[in-house]
Amino acid sequence: MTKIDSQLWRIPNLMEGFYMAQVYEFIIENIQEGILLPNTYLPPYRELAQLNGINRNTILRVFNKLQEQGWVIAQPGKGIFVSPTYPGHDPLHPASAAIDRLPVRLRSPTPLTQDPEKPKQNFTTIGFDIPSPYYFPVSLYYKYMRYHTKRYQNVKQIQQVIDAQGLDFKDAILTHFNVMRGFNLHPQSLEVIMGRRESLDALLHVLIEPGDIAISTAPQDLILQEALDKSGAETIALSTVDPTFMDQLSDLLQHKKIKVLHVRPQCGYPENNHLSPEICRQLISLAKEHQFYLLEEDEYHEFWYKPQPYIPLVRYNHKGHVIYLGVLSLLTPYMQNTRVIAAAAEFIALLKKVPMEPFRYRNIIEEKVITDILRSGELWKYAKKARMAKEIHRYEISMEMQNYLHGIAEIYTPDSGLNLWLEFGHAESLLGYMQAIENQGIEIPYPPGSQMPGPGVINIRLGYGTWDVKEAEEPAKLIKEKFNSRGN
Repeated sequence: MTKIDSQLWRIPNLMEGFYMAQVYEFIIENIQEGILLPNTYLPPYRELAQLNGINRNTILRVFNKLQEQGWVIAQPGKGIFVSPTYPGHDPLHPASAAIDRLPVRLRSPTPLTQDPEKPKQNFTTIGFDIPSPYYFPVSLYYKYMRYHTKRYQNVKQIQQVIDAQGLDFKDAILTHFNVMRGFNLHPQSLEVIMGRRESLDALLHVLIEPGDIAISTAPQDLILQEALDKSGAETIALSTVDPTFMDQLSDLLQHKKIKVLHVRPQCGYPENNHLSPEICRQLISLAKEHQFYLLEEDEYHEFWYKPQPYIPLVRYNHKGHVIYLGVLSLLTPYMQNTRVIAAAAEFIALLKKVPMEPFRYRNIIEEKVITDILRSGELWKYAKKARMAKEIHRYEISMEMQNYLHGIAEIYTPDSGLNLWLEFGHAESLLGYMQAIENQGIEIPYPPGSQMPGPGVINIRLGYGTWDVKEAEEPAKLIKEKFNSRGN
């Protein structure tokens, strides 16, 4: 009996009910990626089944299917082998072997220079502000994905064109927002655009003419600032954290004609603060009086921790002055990229005239899966489960930070979102604390692209989308020890 390579042939993340599909996809992927080369011997089906703890008849059915489709061949008395003429393989031009050295020398690229005009953030981000993949509705996805993948084996091209229009997807989103979130929208008042950057560019293209004045309440939001700059707007920064925010806005409106005010009422950036219903009503009243638009952005509607639901501006009596831009859900990457725009029907009609490139990463099958999930009502169940877990984590991380960092940093625990806000006050102190942690061999989970500690960086935006109490406790202890050793 040939010894089976358990490291190669142990199939990860097997799920009951999907064994055959997963084994089938595993073997094809390994063939296509060159891990299983033509004429490679496959383990006997009994041994492969035993290694993975599944029924041997399942493996036998997979082998038969692969043989029928030309992926493998059976040699009597010898076994199953990868076919030298498997689908898509060109035996005359096989894939190159691994190559270490370049045949033509290339210069070492110089570091990209940072735009000196680019705004700098006064905080560093640690951890992630989106839910852990643990909360991804895996079983639900597999259930619907399997159905739609199989359906597409015989689908007509005209049906693919219809699916690509996304009308079914948009209709399911409309129903979800109306039924589950109380929006009461008409179909003509809703649009879906893939990508936050793409959405902001399109919305501001409609709202702004070069020279118009826009107020940003999130000047450290680099994507928003880039979109405002691209639109040609003259941008004025105000902070909703400032207790005099409404007074400043009222004074500004007395001598400036503004076109749009961007705001995140439920979960401001970067501090995750929220606006009271009274402030929301005042904003809408000012928008009506001074004839400007409120561009409301909403990303954390699933992670609001107070008993009473938060009412977004678009659900107030705004008479068309609110343009809503919200994420569909934070539970899956594709839904995070799906941006929902709700506005007056006339605005949506103008938005549809904006020339936009098709979303390059669009996945029609995944949209079909999300459509089914939305219509089943099960997304709300998964979102509730994630919110309840994050509420516990929010309490735990807040207690940990209060326990170790009280007197060292100001700690703010917001009522929304997936971040704590820590104010240290001095960039040198914060940099020293982070260096002390790293000197102990502890890796700090800075997300890619984060502003690193250094001059002007005095705050931490501490994400708990993925949360491990031990991972946070040890660094917090070290900060406290360093603080005490300095005699502060």
